[in-house]
Amino acid sequence: MTTGFLDYALADGTRFVVFVPKGVAPPFPAILSLHGRGESGTDGLLQLAIGLGHAVTRNRAKWPFLIVFPQKPTQDKLWPESLPMLNEIVKQVDGTYATDPHRRYLTGLSQGGHGTLSLVNKLPWHFAAAAAVCGWSTDLAGVGQAFEGVPLKLIHGLRDDVILPERSREVYRALQASKGQVELTELPDANHNAWDHAYQAGELGEWFLRHTLGS
Repeated sequence: MTTGFLDYALADGTRFVVFVPKGVAPPFPAILSLHGRGESGTDGLLQLAIGLGHAVTRNRAKWPFLIVFPQKPTQDKLWPESLPMLNEIVKQVDGTYATDPHRRYLTGLSQGGHGTLSLVNKLPWHFAAAAAVCGWSTDLAGVGQAFEGVPLKLIHGLRDDVILPERSREVYRALQASKGQVELTELPDANHNAWDHAYQAGELGEWFLRHTLGS
């Protein structure tokens, strides 16, 4: 089986990338990774520049997952508006690779963090855990229901002046109130770039693998 970063496209030409790990037997644990505003476009590659894609290039052994990297086309439209595209990408991945239905995970940074909090219960995959990095929610009333049974890790820099830390704290409090499984990691020295810690310095991959669907 061919491994590494592989280019794919939907029938309409929408491009995306799948990372296939070396030395991992299918069915693969799998991650759907949602990028931030600045990585939007149609080249099918910019979404790898920062965040999880960059972390994988630096240390592939740390990420023994099949990872799906979609790219939303425009900066000023949020991920929920790309839900039909995401549905088609997931369906195509399912038709190409065997992924473990009990070990599927969702993560994203900035706009992708918002997407993670908005779409966790709206995609074809059912997720065993999720992580939102410097994200926010526009539906605090519904976030508890959306994450029922899905552990969530929130990661935010305390010096972030793009998405204020309070936005992750709001989600944390909402999930605590609904008895959800939620952790909040605040980084005292980090600005909006909380993703280097989340995906490189931290142990997020190991945290994901500690969760299986239904556990």
